[in-house]
Amino acid sequence: MKLSPRVFRIQWGMHAWVGVLASLLGFIVFFFGVFALFVDDMRVWQDPALHVAEPSEPPSFNRLLEVADEVHPLSPKSSIGFWRQEGTRYVVAFLGDAKTRTRTRLWLDPVTGNAVPERSRLSEELYGMHFFTRVPKGKDIAGLLAIALMVALVSGLLVHLRALPKQWWRFRPRKRLRVSYSDGHKVLGVFTLPFAVALLWSGAVLGLGSWTDKGVSSALYSGDPRDLGELTGGVNARRKPLMQEAPALTPDELVAKAQEAEGWNGAPGYVSIRLLGDANSYARVDLEGGRFAGWHRVILDSVNGEVLASAKQSSTPSQVVDQVLYDLHFGRYGGTILEFLYALLSLAVAAVIITGNLIWLERRDPKRERAGNRLLERFTIGVACGAVLGTAMSLAANRLVPLDLAARSGWELRALLWGWGLAVVFAFTPRVAPRTLAGALLMASSALFGGVVAKDVICLDANLFTAIGLNLPAVFTVELLLSALALGTGVLAWKLLRTTADSTKEQ
Repeated sequence: MKLSPRVFRIQWGMHAWVGVLASLLGFIVFFFGVFALFVDDMRVWQDPALHVAEPSEPPSFNRLLEVADEVHPLSPKSSIGFWRQEGTRYVVAFLGDAKTRTRTRLWLDPVTGNAVPERSRLSEELYGMHFFTRVPKGKDIAGLLAIALMVALVSGLLVHLRALPKQWWRFRPRKRLRVSYSDGHKVLGVFTLPFAVALLWSGAVLGLGSWTDKGVSSALYSGDPRDLGELTGGVNARRKPLMQEAPALTPDELVAKAQEAEGWNGAPGYVSIRLLGDANSYARVDLEGGRFAGWHRVILDSVNGEVLASAKQSSTPSQVVDQVLYDLHFGRYGGTILEFLYALLSLAVAAVIITGNLIWLERRDPKRERAGNRLLERFTIGVACGAVLGTAMSLAANRLVPLDLAARSGWELRALLWGWGLAVVFAFTPRVAPRTLAGALLMASSALFGGVVAKDVICLDANLFTAIGLNLPAVFTVELLLSALALGTGVLAWKLLRTTADSTKEQ
């Protein structure tokens, strides 16, 4: 297929400019997408107190309610929720006190009755970076960015379509910088294209879901999103307190009734009870649904066990599509091996994005004679390498900041942002080659990633070499991920520094 000269120029311009404008944000999305894939494992890894193997059977939610009431007694009309975590015996408890209007989050052990306050939010912060949750309307921005990157991918494919058979496997790392960057950009772009399109499309749908919901509900339902929620299969129910006391069924009895109503014996992943002690109290039970099946959610009357709403009653094509897209986007259908493959492909797409930026600079200004192009190159290095360094610093802070320090999770976020900001400043160091700066930042990141793993091996019972034997696969998975990041960033840093040294000798 050969494009006309005019169409070729349009597609090339679109590919170049959209790619450059969206490149740094796109890198952030795909780099932090690696940690979004392993967010469940990191919730266990981030606090050594949670390194306790989970039993073969789901926990007793009756016992969890007893433990929660002993640790943090709740006033009437309050709410409580239990979120079971894979890879540990502990369960997250969400306590909402109606009298004091406070919310507490604890990790409870149903066997020993131990309660551990939340001491780290590292996994949530890294996960949130994937969706820009710290930025107002961040999820909407991520959705729009996904569309922009899809435009860049499709236009790039059209531009290179005719030459793809010749360029499919061609990679010449010993050639000059522009050639090696171009080869790597094309090869990685071709092999990651199906993956990137699948993730960008699903990310756009998930990220912009609130926009489409608002538009449809405004046009068809007088702006009431609840009507649209019912149409698309939402399972929700809200009740007001009757101000009358009434005995309720136990949490385990409610789980059994939910399984019976749904005709599904999946393990309960989340159980909550609202309006505790009130005659209008109600419960929510989420049962694991398997691959591309989402959660089987059931809402019940806590007093008599009557089903108020359920996934079985309200299943719709829209709901099924959302469930498939979610599992597809986060690789929830193939286990740990698939998640590592997703992580590798995500890093490859991030490399495609950054090399595209550098190719654009090489074409426009090979010697960086223009100040704007020099600034863009260094800013690209600072933002991309800074994201890596900041992440490594936040992981190191997680292991170095004392566990009993108040608001220690804030120090993890500060380490991430400070490391990122310092890297951007460092990237503008005058009279130092950009490749040298990138190599130094990546070498520091490698040392931090490796240092975290080494500290765990020395100081913790559960580490890279012992976690499997202790039946803690979540800990092993994260330790393996950090080891791979240490090795990958170290090799890349060594190559960048070596290339710079070779270039200096030739001059």
